[in-house]
Amino acid sequence: MIKNILIIEDDISLSNGITFALKSSEFACVQVQDLHSAKQKMKSLGFQLIILDINLPDGNGLDFLQELRQ
Repeated sequence: MIKNILIIEDDISLSNGITFALKSSEFACVQVQDLHSAKQKMKSLGFQLIILDINLPDGNGLDFLQELRQ
């Protein structure tokens, strides 16, 4: 079973590096650069892991995390 990982990171090089490091037959990485895009992806896909940047162009990752936990 493939595990979906959502990478929310606005630094494209860093996001690509994380994706490269996790690339395998067991993981499918989805990259987004902002919280709005992350919310849209979460509506259509289920994720087993989220890698979340704190400082994003459209909000704070910690606030997003609190919202997810509620």
